[in-house]
Amino acid sequence: MTVAEAAAALEQTAGERAARRLERFAAVPDGAFVWTRDVDGAYLLGRLDGPYRYDASPPARAADLVHVRPCRWLAVPVDSARVPAAVVAAFGRGGRNFQRIRHASVAPATAAIWTAGDRSGGARR
Repeated sequence: MTVAEAAAALEQTAGERAARRLERFAAVPDGAFVWTRDVDGAYLLGRLDGPYRYDASPPARAADLVHVRPCRWLAVPVDSARVPAAVVAAFGRGGRNFQRIRHASVAPATAAIWTAGDRSGGARR
């Protein structure tokens, strides 16, 4: 399924805002940093590493995670004391969808964490 097809289908079920969010997600360039949290609340840092694809597998459907991008992840969670404050604040606001964190301190701090983590344990897919 192409991005356009997925966005059109999503617009029918979840509305125009969801469809535009999917288009923005698909358009983010490879190499962009991404932050997420695991089920225990630990911060994970990754980098997008390939194009959008629709994952129709039963596990993806069960988790409602069918719109995916390949991502390389640091091998271990990031110590919470090192996570940029603006990243912590973004998660603290309860946002659960894809969003850009624009604070000026985030990009250089994230790049430094990635570089140090990539040297100390490599990245995993």
